[in-house]
Amino acid sequence: MHQFVLPILIDLLYETGFNEDKLMAGSGFESLDAAMNASLSPFQVDNLCGNAVKLSRDSALGLMAGGKLDMMSLGILGYALMSCASVGDSLRVLMRYIKMLLPSAQVNLSPSKEKFELVGKAPELPLLLERFYIDALFSSIAHNLYALTDKTSFNIQLELPYERPHQLYLYHDIFGQQILFGASRYALTFDKPVSYTHLTLPTNREV
Repeated sequence: MHQFVLPILIDLLYETGFNEDKLMAGSGFESLDAAMNASLSPFQVDNLCGNAVKLSRDSALGLMAGGKLDMMSLGILGYALMSCASVGDSLRVLMRYIKMLLPSAQVNLSPSKEKFELVGKAPELPLLLERFYIDALFSSIAHNLYALTDKTSFNIQLELPYERPHQLYLYHDIFGQQILFGASRYALTFDKPVSYTHLTLPTNREV
């Protein structure tokens, strides 16, 4: 996960400036370069991401990170996702390897007759870190769906267990208008027909 998300996080932090010592605190590494080139445990990933969230002081950090996490940036996992015959198949592959992206989170995909529903949670993590991980995942899924399909052809419904944020426009830009804040869970739901739209990215043929 860190090889995908940490570079994006660092880029976002650089925009506002950050203290590297505070970012590394508790990680077991003396420098960012050492951490970026190491094989990190889930605990170390959580520690670094948690520090980044605190340093940013931006509750929308997960949304912004997810917006930069496209399939072409995910290495072999991204290639596997883009090689699927449909968006629905891509979601199933994502669920199979979700621990590569979110080692400390639990994410379930539940199909119904008309919709797909993704439910995420990380109850053992601090609330801000859980929010960062699930926001980033849902934002990334939405952005990649838009890249692969007609944005107006499907219907996203989002449930979030935190209060309405100040940056409400960001949520509407990404997910549309059907957002329930103060819900009992993290859930992303969208119409099932979209999940069977065939992928048309040139990368599928060129790689």
